[in-house]
Amino acid sequence: MFTVTNTRFNPTTNGELHIGHAYMALVNQGEARRGKGKFIVRFEDTAVEWLLHVNHNLQLDYAQGMIEDLEWLGIKADEYQYQSKMQDQLRESILLLNGEPLKEEHRIKFDGLTPNVPYLNYAIAAYNPHLTAERVIFDALSNITYVIRGEDLITEYSLYYNFCDRWGLPRPEHAYLARLTMADGADMLPQISKTTGNNKIKSFRESGMKADELLEKLRKACLKNPDGEWIISNLKARPVWNG
Repeated sequence: MFTVTNTRFNPTTNGELHIGHAYMALVNQGEARRGKGKFIVRFEDTAVEWLLHVNHNLQLDYAQGMIEDLEWLGIKADEYQYQSKMQDQLRESILLLNGEPLKEEHRIKFDGLTPNVPYLNYAIAAYNPHLTAERVIFDALSNITYVIRGEDLITEYSLYYNFCDRWGLPRPEHAYLARLTMADGADMLPQISKTTGNNKIKSFRESGMKADELLEKLRKACLKNPDGEWIISNLKARPVWNG
């Protein structure tokens, strides 16, 4: 039975789009197209507000810049979402999951910067359970069926699935993409990380590089068949976990 594949790419609006973002967006868009589904870009601007306290106007500038960089690369979402603009929808949905009010102990309580969210003791402390809970609910509201992320985020999946099970929501399939190594051809590009090198898409644009040139380099570095699709089965570095 054919299953529609809906994906989302959710950058945090605390900087500019970099090569790692582009890599992740290309795979999410490719899997959505393969599965005849929807590709959503969701900006995690609430995470920045709560954790980093970045000015909201600056976040909007970063989001707009990311859209311009994505579209320069030929990556266009079917829908752009902003978590800060979805808070009313979140509050309404959290009380009516599965068509009935949640029990008090299962509710997310919005309490400024110290949200009280119940979660199991084994949940990874590095993740803010409030933000993970938001991702779970927004994914359910958007009918996301496939979550594709970097391997550095793999430890969040148990907390994510805890919320799915607690609220009776479907579990999207997850894939965590491994970083590319020199053997994969990543030496043709700056390391795919926002913390090293000058690898911002804006920098490539301003250098005079054409989008097709950068995409060709990405294809050679990332894909087993550079002429093929941006889908997981065609990646040189396979997911480290997929369940």
